[in-house]
Amino acid sequence: MKKESLSDCVKSFKFKIRPAIKRVFVVIVAVSMIASALTTKAFAYAEYDPGFEVNSEAAYMVCLNTGDVVYQKNADKKLMPASLVDIMTAILALEKVEDPDSESNTLKRYIQDHLYVIGNVALGGVSLNERLTITQMLYAMMLRSANECAMMIADYVGDGSQTYFVEMMNNKARELGAKNTNFANASGLDSEEQYTTAEDMYLIAKYALEVEGFKDIVKTVTYNTGETNKHSNLQWQTNMAIINPNSSYYYSPVTGLKFGSTDGAGRCFVSYAEMNGYSYILVLMGADSKNKEKNLSFTDAKNLYNWAFNTFSVKKVVEVGRQITEEPVKMSTESDYVMLITGGEFSYLLPESVKVSDITLDYSGLPEYVTAPVEKGEVIGELKIILGGEKIGSVPLVAVKKIEKSELLSTIESIKGIFRSFWFKFGVVFFVLTILFYIAVMIIRNKNQKRYSNAKRPRYK
Repeated sequence: MKKESLSDCVKSFKFKIRPAIKRVFVVIVAVSMIASALTTKAFAYAEYDPGFEVNSEAAYMVCLNTGDVVYQKNADKKLMPASLVDIMTAILALEKVEDPDSESNTLKRYIQDHLYVIGNVALGGVSLNERLTITQMLYAMMLRSANECAMMIADYVGDGSQTYFVEMMNNKARELGAKNTNFANASGLDSEEQYTTAEDMYLIAKYALEVEGFKDIVKTVTYNTGETNKHSNLQWQTNMAIINPNSSYYYSPVTGLKFGSTDGAGRCFVSYAEMNGYSYILVLMGADSKNKEKNLSFTDAKNLYNWAFNTFSVKKVVEVGRQITEEPVKMSTESDYVMLITGGEFSYLLPESVKVSDITLDYSGLPEYVTAPVEKGEVIGELKIILGGEKIGSVPLVAVKKIEKSELLSTIESIKGIFRSFWFKFGVVFFVLTILFYIAVMIIRNKNQKRYSNAKRPRYK
């Protein structure tokens, strides 16, 4: 029987134990990665959980200061929008009508007949052939969801065609990036072909707030037309009880937007709120409309706004000019390194429970070195900003000073480059092969000459 030496035993032990150690290490790393992923996911979602039930079927809430989404629920689910559609109708009216205070239209019979045939009365109380300005119709539509006024606007802007106006609405939706939206009418009456999402409605509402005159209309509680050709006055009070100081739903940070409700859509509410320098847009869709005693969309809005205003604040994560790292520099005798600083600042909306120190700054993607010349402020790379394992933003990393190129080092490097080039190497090999071929030819030639000379030499016995 062959005896193993001590060194053989050690080698055998190492051979057997190393794979086992590797397997254990792989398992540990895998478990750590899974745990890290679970921790990241828990952080990303648990921190933004309001901790209470949101009754609406879909919701989408965005801080306008930063563009960050702080809450969402079924944000991409296609739902009927009720008279949230009026927001798009108002956008087109304000953009297409040159003078809405003087341009006007009348309630035509085809509009009146259409509304009564489907059992939906004219909620603005406008009479047949009554003439209103576009501005007056906008107030009726946005405050009272007056279907007749929405159709009167569509008739006027669409050159007498409701179909053409709807086409304009859909074109505008595509333009704003609302890719999961399709309009079928200007008023918001239920239709299987009319749908949108909470996220799309946010895009439309955000744009609307930037249209001149829109904010003034949607923040109004009561509007009076004054005398028309049919009435001494028409008065419309907003159906957004949440902005009415006399309502139990009143919530002062909300400065309006649009509320609507139908059997098919439920209660839908898009709102805009401001407090302590922060502003939000909140879209709520599909709240229960059968509960006549409680408007759950207004309840959701108040709860979510209170949560957001009390939970989040914008914190500066990176300031301009912060020194990050030194980057090696080649082709310069002036300096071997250049300091990289942040070329911009970065702020982020964070819960109060999250500290700036919880955020990781990552510059691992920088090049191995930079080659002179380097200009002051030249972008060398980027600083990634990581929260909970996810990239939340970045800022450019720029050179803090100018570094000149060394002509001598540049010339030497160019020469080295020539020697390293393919064609130089090819030329050397070709030259060597040519010399070797020449030498071979000469050797063969000399041998042949010698053989020939020996053949001609006389032989003596």
